[in-house]
Amino acid sequence: MPRILLVDDHEIVRKGVRFLLSVRQDLNVCGEASNGLEALSAATALKPDVLILDMSMPGISGLEVTKRLRESGVPARIVMFTMYDSLGLLNEIRFLGADGLVYKQNAARDLIVAIDKVLSGDRFFPAQ
Repeated sequence: MPRILLVDDHEIVRKGVRFLLSVRQDLNVCGEASNGLEALSAATALKPDVLILDMSMPGISGLEVTKRLRESGVPARIVMFTMYDSLGLLNEIRFLGADGLVYKQNAARDLIVAIDKVLSGDRFFPAQ
């Protein structure tokens, strides 16, 4: 059963994503983190298959977390989760090695699709 780590600095967002994922009995939310440092520690300790990673957090951003996880060889698939929509940001997220991007405003429609895609080895990026 794929293990999912939820990382967002807003508890209500983490709870909402957890609820959204609860419709799928084959996905296991193995943990949560509320900032970048917790995300790095949890990704190493919990060894999730997928991180749903907020891009903008206090301290270490999701972009920096992605960079550090990729540099350290953590194999988890990373789906960046953000409310910001820009081509420059999309290119940076790809460059850093994230496997997908879901805009928060489209999460109900796209998040589970993105998880399924990255778990199958594909990538998920919205059309620009």
